[in-house]
Amino acid sequence: MVNRVKGVIGEIVHPDQTCGVPGCKVADILALIRDTIQYITDRNIHAALVCLDQEKAFDRVSHEFMERVLQGFGLGERFSNYGKIIYTDIFSSVTVSGWKTDPFPIWSGVRQGYPLSPSLFVLVIELLAKYIRKNPNIRGIPTPGDAKKEVKCALYMNYVTLFCTDWKSVEPLLEGCKDFGKASGAKINVDKSQAKLFGRWDLCNKPLPFPIEAGLVKILGIWFGGPGAATKSWNERVAKVKQKL
Repeated sequence: MVNRVKGVIGEIVHPDQTCGVPGCKVADILALIRDTIQYITDRNIHAALVCLDQEKAFDRVSHEFMERVLQGFGLGERFSNYGKIIYTDIFSSVTVSGWKTDPFPIWSGVRQGYPLSPSLFVLVIELLAKYIRKNPNIRGIPTPGDAKKEVKCALYMNYVTLFCTDWKSVEPLLEGCKDFGKASGAKINVDKSQAKLFGRWDLCNKPLPFPIEAGLVKILGIWFGGPGAATKSWNERVAKVKQKL
């Protein structure tokens, strides 16, 4: 099943999602974020970078929703049925002070450590990304040479980084996240999400619902957002290597 998904997932998910896609790596998405921030800074574009934090992302995915996603992407009835078998009639128990509880059913979550789990989660989160990309009310960063194309998303598994250029983009973004959560079981942790603002952004009348980061922001272990970001990232890496020597 893993090999079958790998053969087609690159045709299903957008290039701005690099997890589980053959030929893609996390460095690709980090480069996209870096280059977009540099483009914003060089041209003094008024924009916001939003890093969404998903509460217990892997544990909250509805099995019923995941089954519908597999069918919706046209992976075939046989494959969808195999996926359904893997996540049907799952039970668990909890041991407390030597006492084991009665088994209870598990209706959500992807199995961590299971080879197919990353691909399944990527397919699920792709629906949220599709909504953001196709929504004309969410305005991203226009790409050089083609104003019709915009950079809105940068994803790696459950790490979702978004770019928008005005406050009006935030409202449909939040609405989309809520609707996605109702369908899939996902939940955006607003308090742990963060935003980094570039250029002039009027926060007087309508403040962003996310904590505003005045300094650098850390995405996938790398610092972004201003002078010294690269140096800080490398210093942390060198320090970790020295600890192991």
